[in-house]
Amino acid sequence: HDYPEFECADKFNLNMVHDHIAQLHRFNILALLYLQVSGDCFIPYAEEKFPDAIARDSAGHLKPTWKNCCFVNPSAGTSFHNHMQQQIRKFFAEFPEIDGVFLDQLCYQAVDYAHQDGRTAVNCREASLFGDSYLENLELISKILHSQGKYLWANGPFNLDVAKNIDGMMCEGTSTLARSFQYLACGSKGLLIHSYAESAKDVEYMFRRSLVCGGSWSVSGTAAARRPPEFSDQI
Repeated sequence: HDYPEFECADKFNLNMVHDHIAQLHRFNILALLYLQVSGDCFIPYAEEKFPDAIARDSAGHLKPTWKNCCFVNPSAGTSFHNHMQQQIRKFFAEFPEIDGVFLDQLCYQAVDYAHQDGRTAVNCREASLFGDSYLENLELISKILHSQGKYLWANGPFNLDVAKNIDGMMCEGTSTLARSFQYLACGSKGLLIHSYAESAKDVEYMFRRSLVCGGSWSVSGTAAARRPPEFSDQI
């Protein structure tokens, strides 16, 4: 669990994941295991292990993302790139039975002033487009999965260079972002419109977007809650 204060690590092991995948397969449900390669990292770990890869703004500050995390550049030549390449291969070696992968947060984009990609500059200062830094890792995952006839879905791939490597995309939330994903899907890729159903209105908006954009639907509880509240009868 990504909330260290809950101290769940001692209650979790890889055998639990394998058992869950097997349970899904017994009911003819495909198992797409969660993975993230888009370049954020727990700040203390990033500072200890990958200081050369930490992305920074024009003033030299790191760029915060999820809880106590920051952008870390996984492009070739960084220590984080080497780490992620090893982790991806380790991931597939550990879970050969999965039916695919769900990649999270392929929407990340920013100007990274701590690195240079050879084509980006802002105010005559060399920089790097952060969203391009994880394309190589994405292509490796796509190549491995598609060579085995497996699936690759992703959350938030706004970039065409990202979207071309995936089979389906999730629109997280029920805003007009679904229109952007409808364009990227172009009728040839799956589209999943996902709502955090805190009210009946959230569910209504989800169904409207699904209807207008030709997507399927999905609901869950609050993203940041350890134990989301139960759905109301109306939801």
